[in-house]
Amino acid sequence: MAMIVLGSLGHGPGVTTTAVALTLGWHRRVLLVEADTATTSSVLAGRFRGQVHHTVGLTNLSAAAARGDLTADEVLEQSLELGPDRHVLPGFAGLGAARGADAFWQPFTETIAPLEEQSIDVLVDVGRIHAGSRRNVLLTHADLVVVATGATLPDIAALIAPVDPTTTALDEVRAIQRDAEGDGQLALVVIDRARENYAPREIEQVAKAPVIGHLPWSPEAAAVFSLGAPETRKGRDGLTRPIASLARSMQEHLDAGGPPTAEAADPLAAAAEAELREVDRP
Repeated sequence: MAMIVLGSLGHGPGVTTTAVALTLGWHRRVLLVEADTATTSSVLAGRFRGQVHHTVGLTNLSAAAARGDLTADEVLEQSLELGPDRHVLPGFAGLGAARGADAFWQPFTETIAPLEEQSIDVLVDVGRIHAGSRRNVLLTHADLVVVATGATLPDIAALIAPVDPTTTALDEVRAIQRDAEGDGQLALVVIDRARENYAPREIEQVAKAPVIGHLPWSPEAAAVFSLGAPETRKGRDGLTRPIASLARSMQEHLDAGGPPTAEAADPLAAAAEAELREVDRP
């Protein structure tokens, strides 16, 4: 079993939508953790349409950790069912609690690790990744960190934004992982925008990181996962196959202990590149 962290380095490209879609299409029992401290639960407001009160989640677990009685069983009890063998652990109920939770992340990360013994994979949505954040303990324990990026020039610029003359934003994520005792891997998932989409291989070359998956621009399909919209055939077909391909690629990446080739990770790359050759860029 595995712990996989999903996040971004800038512009919100749809990390939570991707995380929910992956959870619902996952091939084993899985728990999605909402660890984004910039907001309260996006899943309760979106996928659940605000019809479920925010009475469970990280706020209660933070209190349990402060008492010294945080357990893996309590983590599962604080989760909600998204589907058969698919659960979500809602984020903090209030921004104040989220901002004051620095001491929570270490014991929480150590607590969810034993879920592997129960054959449960853990997907963690951290939202935007910040260097120096105490939440980064999640990245150091992760078997795989997937950085989501849009496919436009501003999105790519956020990946390679210079921190200093020798370090980029993506380099900082690699440095966080190097602090870990394990051998966690890093990969990108490219999410198309409405316009100006660069091909995954181009992004891979510029970012110097493997692209593990590619999701098309499909607002109707995304709304099924992010807004709880009714599932139509167009919506189902828009993301089902790309999400399934991403999930397989993630598992192959973990099994192999290293990055897949661009061709194996992204079956849509060749078609995307062919289409982009016809697009005039500024």
